[in-house]
Amino acid sequence: MGEGSNAPDNPHAQRLFDRVAQGGPRLAADLRKEEIRLSSMEPDPYALSALLYARNIGAELAEETGDTEGAIAILDASIEDFMRWTAVAPPRRGAEAMLAVALSNRGTMQRNLKMRKEAEDSFDEALDRYAERGEPDFQVPLAAALQGKGELLCDHGKFLEALGRFDEVIRRTQGQRDPRLESKWARALSGKVRALVQLHRMGESTEVLNALRQGVGQRKEAAMRAPLASALAIHATAIASDGSRSRAIPLFEEMRTLFADEGDSETRELLGGAMLNHASCLNEVEREADALRLFDEIFAAYRGEETAGLASIACQAMVGKAAALGMLNRPEESIAAYAVVVDGWKDRPEVEIALRVANATFGMGLRLVDLGRPDVALGAFTEVAEKYGKRTEPGFAECVASALNNMGNVLAREGNFTKAIAASALAIHLFDSREEEGAIEQVARARLFTANVKFLVGEREKAIADIDAVERRLARRTEPRLVEVRRLAGDLRSKPPKAVR
Repeated sequence: MGEGSNAPDNPHAQRLFDRVAQGGPRLAADLRKEEIRLSSMEPDPYALSALLYARNIGAELAEETGDTEGAIAILDASIEDFMRWTAVAPPRRGAEAMLAVALSNRGTMQRNLKMRKEAEDSFDEALDRYAERGEPDFQVPLAAALQGKGELLCDHGKFLEALGRFDEVIRRTQGQRDPRLESKWARALSGKVRALVQLHRMGESTEVLNALRQGVGQRKEAAMRAPLASALAIHATAIASDGSRSRAIPLFEEMRTLFADEGDSETRELLGGAMLNHASCLNEVEREADALRLFDEIFAAYRGEETAGLASIACQAMVGKAAALGMLNRPEESIAAYAVVVDGWKDRPEVEIALRVANATFGMGLRLVDLGRPDVALGAFTEVAEKYGKRTEPGFAECVASALNNMGNVLAREGNFTKAIAASALAIHLFDSREEEGAIEQVARARLFTANVKFLVGEREKAIADIDAVERRLARRTEPRLVEVRRLAGDLRSKPPKAVR
């Protein structure tokens, strides 16, 4: 079991501890019976320790079955009972240790559900209450709370502060022989790699990664190996993003060598993501044949997965293959690859899979344009807009706006300027308030497209107004692709097309 597996030293806990040690399919039911018995008792320090212990184990079991919300509810009940019982009688150390476990576990689960404010409150309460406690029972939950705080700070872009939390975890856990503390040490080093690459301190990131490599060594436990897989993937991806793809490729190959046979879902998901980045790097250094083979290998390894994270990797592999084939001017094969994604996963509701299907449908439209089949391409672009236009999750806005912009391009080429402007106007209407970089770019491109068409039909003042809107929106943006769109706006202003008479 996880953080809650230390048995409180009291008579109520002994049979609980024995039952947990036995495990088996009836464990959850037995824990529930014991929880009901204990919660019905008069406030008693020993019974409270056992009650919190039972609920901590029960919450872990619920999370293992995918019921994270139910697990959080169990931990909420533990925390409420602790407050109620300790108002009557002072708690024993065992009960306080179990509360620390409940708080840190709840914070971790809340972060996993993107409940970041609630997670921060849980971690803070654990640290405020017990940060100075030095007894062994408190070390695992305190390390978990500090680790969780560091990861939350990374989520919020506060990487310097996050480094401090990760360093504190390392200080508390380095050299410990408890496997749970060893895994916290490994995760803290992985967290440091994440923060350091975001701060562009790649030399330090390399040093931390090497320390993690040495510490994990030949260890087989998933709790030690998953942080190494994560750190390698983050470090290699950062190197590739900086343009050093030839340096990143050996790191991705190291991941494949180390983790190809891993069975746990976390490491398999990390490996799949790294292999996708590896294939993209191969494609960008003009090793197209190797990239296509790797995309096929990834697809074959993940196509039968049911969980959304792993199935999404198969979708991304086929989308990557389709995009690579398109760049090689092999549009028929590209369309066939996109169709595999659309036909295979179009009915899956999960966000990450739905986004891959949306992008595949859009990609089919682009390749159909290349094949000179604009009417069919318009159908694909329309499907993207109609099916995904109301989705609010990140990524959909860019995909739908891109589809609408390309619809406008096709219509304009056919001389249907009114419908072309309407398509781009819809992209602006739907996504002008969105702050995602991709959405901002596509809305700006939509405005420039409409400006260009308005110049052509003699509406110069309206065209200038669209250009002004783009330049205002992008005035302070420094992202390379937004800077490029701002440059295009300046070019269109200085060299507008002549009106068609």
